[in-house]
Amino acid sequence: MVMKKYETGKMAEMLFSDRCSVMRYEFEADESGVSIPRLTDVYENIKCRISYSLDGPNRETKTVSEIKHKIKVYFPSRYEIKSGDVLTVVRGTVQECCKACSKSRRYLSHQEIEAEIMDKNP
Repeated sequence: MVMKKYETGKMAEMLFSDRCSVMRYEFEADESGVSIPRLTDVYENIKCRISYSLDGPNRETKTVSEIKHKIKVYFPSRYEIKSGDVLTVVRGTVQECCKACSKSRRYLSHQEIEAEIMDKNP
């Protein structure tokens, strides 16, 4: 049995239990011609799924223990997410702010984007 793109996309969306808002930097020129970056809302409250995994061993010193996480965010394939977009993902009561660092990899049922946690909210 061959499944249509619509059917596989809807089935994948049933697994997305998190919500995400996407913001993108747009540049506007002021009166002197200097480009000023401004965050604009692109998408709000879309279904997604965030996934964490460790990226190699921990780096420990006498004062710091550094743990690197790999983060992937999964979206329905109908959205256009670009590298550099700011993603605010809400999982239950926890809110995570991250930056998309890769071009999205598109599949028949979904797309996935690698992201990194931002230290400060934009």
